[in-house]
Amino acid sequence: MLVPRLRFKEFTDEWNSYRIKDLFVIKNGLNKNKEYFGVGTPIINYMDINKNEILTKNKIKGKVTLSPKEINLFKVNKGDLFFARTSETSEEIGFTASLIEDIENCVYSGFLLKATPLKSNISPLFSGFYFRNPNMRIEIIKHSSITTRALTNGTLLYPMIVNIPSIDEQEKIGKLLILLNKKIELQSKKVNVLKLYKKGIKNKLLSNSNFEKHSLSEILEKWNIKNKNNKYNYVESISNKYGFISQEEQFSDRSVASKNRSNYYIVMNGIFAYNPSRLNVGSLALKKDNKISLISPLYECFKTNQNQDYLFEWFNSIEFKKGADSKFEGGVRNTLNFNNLCKINISLPSRDIQNKYADIFNFFNIKISFEEAKLIELIEFKKGLMQIMFV
Repeated sequence: MLVPRLRFKEFTDEWNSYRIKDLFVIKNGLNKNKEYFGVGTPIINYMDINKNEILTKNKIKGKVTLSPKEINLFKVNKGDLFFARTSETSEEIGFTASLIEDIENCVYSGFLLKATPLKSNISPLFSGFYFRNPNMRIEIIKHSSITTRALTNGTLLYPMIVNIPSIDEQEKIGKLLILLNKKIELQSKKVNVLKLYKKGIKNKLLSNSNFEKHSLSEILEKWNIKNKNNKYNYVESISNKYGFISQEEQFSDRSVASKNRSNYYIVMNGIFAYNPSRLNVGSLALKKDNKISLISPLYECFKTNQNQDYLFEWFNSIEFKKGADSKFEGGVRNTLNFNNLCKINISLPSRDIQNKYADIFNFFNIKISFEEAKLIELIEFKKGLMQIMFV
């Protein structure tokens, strides 16, 4: 039988199969030359589709100035389904979102396709999610044209087979996933509020004008230990988000490490490293685990005679950013070598205060990590549901 692996127990009927052309009529959106953030008419844009499976008035931020004739030609209605018509990558082509409420005089972008239901047998609460489930994403990509850009259109999508249950089951699935979306959104806000609160506390603590001024040259020592005997093989890179990370994980599609790693730095717990050409976007990390690893000689490495957790937080502060901005060297990218880094000044409290502040920062870090883990669990739970609740 054509049924999902998981469903609400009150539903037992088999799902029905249709071609998209039997369910929707698909049309292109507003001429791309007309697109801009103006005033007047709400416009559904690519980013609205990229971020949301379900669209409501408060999800649509764009405005455009149009004539009444243009509004009438590209007007949208409750129940319409939107596909991303074009994308830089095949992975994002054909992202969908459904409009679940009427919005007066709202239109849609030329980067989108509008699929208007031909019948009343598909619910907008269901369709936005259904076309984002993993199996349908594979089918949409198959029914797209991959040239210099990924793109799709009605002609390519019309032959696709979709499987849908009764309206009642569709509505129940949609409402469940909307509730999950709200829970994810609330958890995401909780994480962001914690991060903002920590940032405010940190900037206040670190901006004490009574702290003694020092040059970083007084508290940093360059780390130059190389893998001369090729004793170690485990290579890491630095991620702006995750800090030290396995190079295989960072560059999963290719190997970037040299076969001869005798020139690589050996890094261990307590060592800092940064990319001189990406420091302005946060490419600096502190090694905090006990696994000895290697890092490319393109990085700069150093250690400190101060509280390393305090110093790491300072490197992510307003004071450091202001100091670094004046020391960058121009070129294709702004760079900051270790010598210039050492010329930056730091307002440094006593070790006792550093230790207390580091404890406060670590408290927030643990709390943020805990809430981020809960957010990831919710997102993965939703992905799992979408894999087994659709056919």
